[in-house]
Amino acid sequence: MPVKTIIGLDIGCASVKALVFSGSGKKAQLLSAEVFNARAEGILSDDELYSSIRDWLKSHGLDSGRVTVGMPQYLTTTLVRDLPGVNHAALENLVRMEAKQLAGLSDEAFVLDFQPLPAGGGRNHPVLMALCRESAVRERLGRMQAVGLRVDDLAMTGLAMVNAFAHLQPDAAQAKSPTLLLDLGHDNATAAVWYAGQPLFLASLLFAGERFEQALAAKDHQGGSLAEINLAEEAPHSPFIAAARLLENEIHATVEHWRNQEVPELSDKPIEKVLLCGGASRLNGLAEWLQNRLECPVEHLGPQLDGKIRPELTVAYGLALQGASCAPLKLTLLPQDTRWRKKRLERVPFLAVALLLFALAGFGLELACWRRGAEVLAKLTTVNSQLDQCGLLVSRLESTRATLQSQESKLVPLVAAGNQANRIAMVIAELGRTRGDNDWLVYLGDEMSFQATRAAAIAQRTQRKTTSASAIQSPAAAPGAMFGTPTAAAKAGQTANALLATEFPNRCLPAESKYTEAFIAAGYTQRQEEEQVYESVRELVQTLNQNGRFDRVDILPEVDCDGREDIFAPWLDYNKRLAAQNGPVSYRNFTIRMPFAERHVRPPMPPAPKKGGRRK
Repeated sequence: MPVKTIIGLDIGCASVKALVFSGSGKKAQLLSAEVFNARAEGILSDDELYSSIRDWLKSHGLDSGRVTVGMPQYLTTTLVRDLPGVNHAALENLVRMEAKQLAGLSDEAFVLDFQPLPAGGGRNHPVLMALCRESAVRERLGRMQAVGLRVDDLAMTGLAMVNAFAHLQPDAAQAKSPTLLLDLGHDNATAAVWYAGQPLFLASLLFAGERFEQALAAKDHQGGSLAEINLAEEAPHSPFIAAARLLENEIHATVEHWRNQEVPELSDKPIEKVLLCGGASRLNGLAEWLQNRLECPVEHLGPQLDGKIRPELTVAYGLALQGASCAPLKLTLLPQDTRWRKKRLERVPFLAVALLLFALAGFGLELACWRRGAEVLAKLTTVNSQLDQCGLLVSRLESTRATLQSQESKLVPLVAAGNQANRIAMVIAELGRTRGDNDWLVYLGDEMSFQATRAAAIAQRTQRKTTSASAIQSPAAAPGAMFGTPTAAAKAGQTANALLATEFPNRCLPAESKYTEAFIAAGYTQRQEEEQVYESVRELVQTLNQNGRFDRVDILPEVDCDGREDIFAPWLDYNKRLAAQNGPVSYRNFTIRMPFAERHVRPPMPPAPKKGGRRK
């Protein structure tokens, strides 16, 4: 998009100031400043003034720029209200109710705008509101349109001064101390109180800059100008001193009026600084004189051009900031229909770009769909050919799988049985190598037989309690138990029904069969102090875990040994005799579970993908 030219136009009775910006937002840059002296041109009527403004702008090549015009502050009403924290729609209704109260019984239409402000200064949800008669707004817009000048925005001169201050002195604008801003124009003056990012108060003064010109005429300086006057050199009864005292009284009255309507948190705060702008503020010595009278720093406010501060251009600078979307306070006085028209015009370029993008996207989507359809058709043709080949291989794969299962049925049981003997020998060797000097083992068996015998014992005990049977039968010794004493049931012999297996068992694939993957060992260890119970057994467990043959070896809790009292029953008398012989030395039983690090049967690894291909 082309670089925009934004013009801030401050129209006064004596002169017209224009500030020219290039671009908007963060890219906005100050290009130039122009001043049109209407008094020197001998302009008397408003129609002649606006026609001269058009010709003046055209002579500088500014007639096609976006113009933001200032509305005199005395024609508007600006105030800050602390409203409830609600959404935008509800806030707009509250602001309209406040505006109706301000309008009172007037039948005139008003232009309204508002903007929420940051919290602070005793206000939780401050809202800045601006109100102006619609007839005054349309009159100024009509005069500009009558001479062929298109107005992009209409803003208040008081808020333009405040925006210029916030942009030129951002650090001072955030200070938590009241600052008084004064715009001393030729025919009117405006005062504003600023505090920590909030314009607390805006009002018009009765003082006007033409009083200094009247004082110049009273002093009878024929052919002189205000630039030749220095207020510090004037006598106490000089008309310039009288005009300055009138300005001082207006300042005190304005500050007192602000304090009377301000919240208690800020009403007692002193004014820390006064900033002057406007054409009348250029009177030599005025800032120093006011500084002595007000007893606070007084400085000039304005944009810096060619190394000099130009306070007469401050309002035009603030108007240009609002036109360039750089102003912190963006209140506008455009009527509602003009705002909608402006928004529609601003959206036309975006609408054109959106339509172009939509057309390009539709064409690109159509082209992409056609290409994708061709690619999908080619892929489906290839996949169909591959599926035909796969169908021929299915029968061969089924035959191969049946052969593999047959071979596994023959080999896996042999491998498991062969590994079992080696594992038993390895476990015995490892336990013999790693056990402590005061440890001795009485039982070694696989976990499956251990758990089966335990489950049978628990079931038998439960049945005995239920039926109150008097006969007590010991659980059968687990298959694979190597050092356990045979129980009474084993001595008496097992019944034929317990030994007979089912004639036709369900088919179980070798890979689905359960094999012994852990051993259970039980024994005795010498009793230690209460804090060191099973210390020797823990060392045994730690050593077994570190040798790489076992995985997660641990002491079996007593609750998991319930039902296997038959393991330690034959050794109780021997343990008592041993304790009687050795005096205070006694032994405590323990049980450990030893899972193997490697399984009997490991599933085969999936085939590696072919080079240059990928597994589907």
